[in-house]
Amino acid sequence: MRQIATVAIVVVMALTVSVSAQQAAPSPDSLQKLMATYMELAQPGPEHQLLNDMAGKWNMELTMWPQPGGEPMKSNLTGEFNLILGGRFLQSTSKGKIFGMDSETMQILGFDRRSKKYTLVAFDTRGTYSVSAAGTMDPKTSTMTLYGEDVDPVMNMVQKYDFVIKVIDKDTHSWSIIFKNPEMTGGAAEFKMIEILCKQAK
Repeated sequence: MRQIATVAIVVVMALTVSVSAQQAAPSPDSLQKLMATYMELAQPGPEHQLLNDMAGKWNMELTMWPQPGGEPMKSNLTGEFNLILGGRFLQSTSKGKIFGMDSETMQILGFDRRSKKYTLVAFDTRGTYSVSAAGTMDPKTSTMTLYGEDVDPVMNMVQKYDFVIKVIDKDTHSWSIIFKNPEMTGGAAEFKMIEILCKQAK
């Protein structure tokens, strides 16, 4: 709690200096309210319960389509999802063979209470870069859709994609990657390249 308070004070001080350079400094009451707001937003909220529900060990069946209209290829992975940083983020790791090659992934899923959006950063052993996305949850369908873009200088294109996370029940959820840029979709509106069905390991 002391660390959170310290961060809030530093943020408020930085904002005060920035504002003071342009206009009169905010009143002590305004600063106190601002610091209280930052301290409140620094705590996990009800949206973080979803992250807690997804923690555990999972058996994962990956289906990958190498190209639009191509025959799907399947692989089995094992995953472990752990809450980190006081329940603010869910770190997921998975291991297995994809296309016969050893593969590892790591993803960090969170919820930004300032923007009211879920956030995702993903890494894997098929590259030396990361991708990120952000979006919202549809409570009616229990589906999270996170949009992101990645500039690929080798392929000379901007990849546009959705990470779609669907909660099926307490023991089952799925992750999909859907591309939206024409270089990846073959002319269609979108192309689902990957779908991973996760079932709680018994």
